[in-house]
Amino acid sequence: MSLLVPRHAPGQRVEQVWDTLGMRATRSNTLIFEGCQISDEAVCSRTDNFFKWSQTSPQWAFGSYTAVYLGVGAAAYQHALKALKERVPKGYTQSMAYHPDVRRRVAEMNADLEAARLVMYHAA
Repeated sequence: MSLLVPRHAPGQRVEQVWDTLGMRATRSNTLIFEGCQISDEAVCSRTDNFFKWSQTSPQWAFGSYTAVYLGVGAAAYQHALKALKERVPKGYTQSMAYHPDVRRRVAEMNADLEAARLVMYHAA
């Protein structure tokens, strides 16, 4: 079963079990449901055979990863824009954002992000 659980639904708790020492940018704690009741409207799909379902409906099985990594890419792009606008190399009066090759590479990043976003929207 695939379902959407409201963030503040009663009967759920998170156990902080993830040790981020080796993987600082990740987190994967345990989500526990005890007496958590969800309405039928929250159910996205049901299946008796997950493996067959994941092959015939990969957009539900793996589509969420696409949005997560697209968000990471968009955040990296925004950070790069901010850093390039603020950084002025020694001996120059303009920021790195005015360098023609930097501008071309930023434009390529933007085009790649837009292409990925459109593919994700089309798949959804």
